Amino acid sequence: MDQSELFENEDSVRFFQLIQLLQRTALINLGFLPAGDQEVYNLEEAKEAIELLKVIEKKTLNNLSEIESKLIKGTLSELQFAFIRAPENQKQKLKEKEESATIKQSFEDPSKAPSEVVFEEE
Repeated sequence: MDQSELFENEDSVRFFQLIQLLQRTALINLGFLPAGDQEVYNLEEAKEAIELLKVIEKKTLNNLSEIESKLIKGTLSELQFAFIRAPENQKQKLKEKEESATIKQSFEDPSKAPSEVVFEEE
């Protein structure tokens, strides 16, 4: 199903595109989507995108079709949940990068790699 079948008219399609634009902006700044070849983590920018969506929801109250209303409410709910999860997600990504760097170093210079004593001779 494409957008033209889902929405009533061109304005509804444009409204959907605006909501998606702000959604992507928030998700990029929360670190859930890449920004090209780099990752971004900026909670203030993400919060601003979410706040803009709240303003749109408030200003369009009782002026949206049912599907438009569900779209903005669902998007806001998703983003608010993502905002709560973002700090833990960021910590996990940093931990994975550190582990990856350690593994890479182990292959590049095994003498500096971490090691474990499996058993000790007596």
